[in-house]
Amino acid sequence: MGQASDRVLLGTLISIAVLTAVLHILGATLLASSFWGVHVYAFFHPSVLIAATLFMLGLGILVLVRSNTVDDRLLGAAPSQANRRTGIVVGGAVLAGSALFWLARTRNAYLGDGNTLLDNIPRGELFHPREPLTAFLQQQVYRLTSPLFESDATTDATAVQSALAVGSVLAGALLIGVTWLLARELLALRRTSGNDEGLRWTTTILVWLILLSQGYVQLFFGYIENYTFYTLAVAIYLWLALRVLRSVSPLILPGIVLTVALALHLASAILMPSFLFLVVWALSNRQRRTAAIRDTIICLLFAVLLRQGLAMMEARYDIFSMLVETTRLAFGQKADSPADYLLTWVHLRDFLNEQLLVGPLGLLLFLPAATVALYKHSWRHAAGVFLFIAAGSYLVVSWIAGDSNLGYARNWDLFAVVGLVFTAAAFGLFFVSGEGLRRLSAALIFALLLSLYHTFPWVATNASSGRSLARLELLPLGLGRTEMLVGAWHDRRGQAKEAHRWYESAVRANPANANAQYLLSLSYARSGNADAAISCIGEAIKLRPDKLVFRQLIVNMLFFVGRFSESIPHIEFSLEQEPASANSWALYGDALKRSGRGEDAKNAFRKAVPLYENEWRQNPTDVQVNFGYGHALFSSDRYEEALKCFLRVLEGNPNHDAALSYVGFTLRQLGRNDEANVYFRKCLQVNPNHPDRAQIENWLRGADR
Repeated sequence: MGQASDRVLLGTLISIAVLTAVLHILGATLLASSFWGVHVYAFFHPSVLIAATLFMLGLGILVLVRSNTVDDRLLGAAPSQANRRTGIVVGGAVLAGSALFWLARTRNAYLGDGNTLLDNIPRGELFHPREPLTAFLQQQVYRLTSPLFESDATTDATAVQSALAVGSVLAGALLIGVTWLLARELLALRRTSGNDEGLRWTTTILVWLILLSQGYVQLFFGYIENYTFYTLAVAIYLWLALRVLRSVSPLILPGIVLTVALALHLASAILMPSFLFLVVWALSNRQRRTAAIRDTIICLLFAVLLRQGLAMMEARYDIFSMLVETTRLAFGQKADSPADYLLTWVHLRDFLNEQLLVGPLGLLLFLPAATVALYKHSWRHAAGVFLFIAAGSYLVVSWIAGDSNLGYARNWDLFAVVGLVFTAAAFGLFFVSGEGLRRLSAALIFALLLSLYHTFPWVATNASSGRSLARLELLPLGLGRTEMLVGAWHDRRGQAKEAHRWYESAVRANPANANAQYLLSLSYARSGNADAAISCIGEAIKLRPDKLVFRQLIVNMLFFVGRFSESIPHIEFSLEQEPASANSWALYGDALKRSGRGEDAKNAFRKAVPLYENEWRQNPTDVQVNFGYGHALFSSDRYEEALKCFLRVLEGNPNHDAALSYVGFTLRQLGRNDEANVYFRKCLQVNPNHPDRAQIENWLRGADR
């Protein structure tokens, strides 16, 4: 029966290799847009695909044909003192792997929420309700590493991306060590005789390298939206759980790790059924029962403490309530995608592309392994049942996951961890079903060649800005999202005309894309076309009246063209959302004043003053805070105090034209006309097109007379 299991493994690997090669060829040629999980060779010269395919299949077949020779060579390579050699090999792999993760790190930020994180993390974003601990760790990594990348030679976005990449690479270094431990536990499931023990060390290395060469490993090459902490926690959990089932570790260890994983990302709850199996298994044995009860209680107490700790990080946050709500959304299909998406061929296409991208083994290997395990009654083996439950849970959830506001292809990272779970479970189930290590090494080498054939070009593509852009243009995100992302790509690089062209394409493709309307509005605003900007942002607000940033943009544009009364409802909406915003109260006062509502305006400015005062006490040298504070004081007829604020602005920025003009107007109100004259003239020298130029010149002519 063990040989039959190995024949199935070998046949499955050959089938996956042929299928993967065919799909990569189609993805690189005829179906590059549809096969987004395997179109990576489309971004290289055709000779690369030909050479890689021939090398993978040719060398793989040679290894299989000469499997006995392979076993003999590996047996000869096995060290007599494996423990000492293991430390050297694993330590060297950690160093070499970390260097590779860093040097070949991802150069794009369009996948996942990468672009958003590049903006938000430097502003101090510390919390995300679905991944609270990850967001906290990301912020700490940024604070520690950002000074290392501050240089005149780099842009702000490049420096932020490099700083955040450190966390991903460090997690990758830890993963290298953890997957070695996981590979050893998986191979411990294999029944062997004394004659096979010499192959155990080299066979473990092959399983280890296979786990590290699947598509999900792209996350560890400096990927921005950091699912690496979550993936690392899942790997540790699998390793510890298998040790529990081997009766060499207590139940408390995987329980604590799973609880931490839940704080790293709520998706870790997918592993809860597998942990419940561990608990039931431990309780079923009278000798382990007392320890299992104790460990379960400690895990529950730790979960409560973690909940309280997260609530301290973010007031009124309850991880358990958030987990219930997230589960309800996932299974109720009340997320961003249409409910009937799951019933379409597009969902099937996206699901298969996701599995191929994070594989190529993964699901394609797990399904045959599960079939063999069921046929051979491996459910009698506790580790086999555990792996079946863990991978089966991820299979169900990854299948029901619908499209998102980002687009399925862009949101691939959330379920990248399934590549690890499926691959580990597949090998574990095959090992449980088989016996002996002879003739197994050749199949594992073939699996490693297949994995490198798929994953290596992905790493090379992500490390190249040009190839990343070419891939982005091919992603079938739909709803104008691809065009919008390409526009944002050019926008971040200062290519305004190209960005504008793509934003227009996004709106044409889907006028209901509110974010595309917003970005097009910004583009029009930068080019000075205020009417077009107001029209676009107006459409965006009709689509998403709840988005504060849309309201803020239309207020700025309406102020720019002097349509102050029209801005009032939008400012009032902003104040409902952020009643403690000093800037919104000041804008409200300006809009009311310019709309002829003087008393209402003064009341608004009076509310702005104490709010600005609080901000000023926290940031006494901040230019924007000082100017806003001075403006609110000036509009409240508190001229002496306002003058101090405006002068503080000029201490930090002597050419701040707005501050220069307001110093002049403030001095004028105080009767210090000669001093005001100096500031007015300097204001017009700094900015000849100052919006108050006509008023200032009229006053200067009066002063001259």
